[in-house]
Amino acid sequence: MTTHSDVALGEAGTEGLFVAQTSRPARHTSLHTPSVPDPIHMLLRYTPRALFARRILVCEGMTEVGLLLGIRENWPASHEGRPIEQLGAAIADGNGGQAVSMAVELSKLGYTIALYRDSDVPLTPPQIAELAEHHIPVFEYGHGLLTEQAIFGAATDTHVQELLVYARGERGDDSVNACLMNKLTGVTLADVVMEFGAWPLVHDGFGSQLRTAIAAVAADKKWFKDQRIGRGLAPIVWKIAQASPTCPLALTLASAEAWLYA
Repeated sequence: MTTHSDVALGEAGTEGLFVAQTSRPARHTSLHTPSVPDPIHMLLRYTPRALFARRILVCEGMTEVGLLLGIRENWPASHEGRPIEQLGAAIADGNGGQAVSMAVELSKLGYTIALYRDSDVPLTPPQIAELAEHHIPVFEYGHGLLTEQAIFGAATDTHVQELLVYARGERGDDSVNACLMNKLTGVTLADVVMEFGAWPLVHDGFGSQLRTAIAAVAADKKWFKDQRIGRGLAPIVWKIAQASPTCPLALTLASAEAWLYA
């Protein structure tokens, strides 16, 4: 049977999944099944709808997939009002460490694939070779940056304040403030509740050093490690990227956008 239902796909499992690819102009049809079921099983669990696309951007983790699902809402304005879905493109959750294997397996099934990831853990030589073999481009920030570091590193004082307000709204004032005080030596509660622009006046670190410290806390405490929270973070991140178009964050997002609209 064939289906247009992502619910049916999710229930079918990898054992019952066959992907039909039809070549043109000969219209020869071939069927493909997963050779490595586990990463496709996770795709069916979290993002089965992506299998209805022709072009899939596999995002490494929950922060990245949530972020791009929110960021994509800004793209149609620059593309004649067309969302990526209208072009047969989709964004999928790569389930962290399975992102590379998922990208490769989807490519074997006949999809056009790219990978979006942060840069804290370098790809291994075998992973690089396998991605190259299947012509899978990788969009990442470089410089060993986590997504949180790429965001805070490019943020203005105003943007950092917005990020902190958002984190407090999602994780609680007491939790966020306590994490910051534990990370920043000599900083009191009265200090961390101030506007971020005033922090350098009460702390020895310069603005860039404070951003680095806050980003480390955000990553360590998983402030944004949630697809819903990542999506809610997107409007702030979009403003950061627009204000600093040559930063690693903006360049990586622009590369992902260009690929999805290719």
